[in-house]
Amino acid sequence: MRRRDLLSLAVAAIGCVAPAHADTIYRCTDGQRGVLYSNLPCPGGRTLDLPDAKPDPAARERLQREIDAFERRQAVREAAQLRERESQAERNRAAARAAEQEQPATYAEPIYSYGLWYPYAVRPSPRPPRPPGPRLNRPPSFVPVR
Repeated sequence: MRRRDLLSLAVAAIGCVAPAHADTIYRCTDGQRGVLYSNLPCPGGRTLDLPDAKPDPAARERLQREIDAFERRQAVREAAQLRERESQAERNRAAARAAEQEQPATYAEPIYSYGLWYPYAVRPSPRPPRPPGPRLNRPPSFVPVR
């Protein structure tokens, strides 16, 4: 049962168990043969006498059973989440320990001494020159017509 269903059940049960509020209810008619119920007096309206609501004695027990079942399910869910977080933390710690063990030892000087020629060896070669574009045989005074 979802939390929303449990909440609606709780509201319904409280509504059944709670004592009725002693408001006066008026029955009125609107001008179009409709019936309106209001807590404010209206012209031509009459007072309704409603019997007091009797709470369902089993509703409180049902509600308490639902609440207990919900709390048990919630405790199981929270325990599973806690176990999952702990196991994830343990996996993270194990991965960190494995990463520390796999790291090579650090040396005071580099393993490879490249020397002064290194920057020249890794420099990319320059691009080859672009071939010239096609030559157009035009007279020097050529002006295109618009």
